Amino acid sequence: NMWNNTPRRLNAQDRLNICSRCPYVRQTYGVGLTCGTLLKPEYDSNGNQLTCGCILKAKTLLSGQSCPQNKW
Repeated sequence: NMWNNTPRRLNAQDRLNICSRCPYVRQTYGVGLTCGTLLKPEYDSNGNQLTCGCILKAKTLLSGQSCPQNKW
């Protein structure tokens, strides 16, 4: 109901929209948007994951997946 503070579950399009605005997103030839460099996860100097290297059109469809930036 509208008084419930639980955020609604994001669908695949919502997730993809979030990804498309991320500074780490890349347009990769042949596969579309990827989280950073395709198949090459990136980490900061403290070992925190920044990108996952996934093809976002596929990853955003899978309910068990999450964003390495915790945006979804």
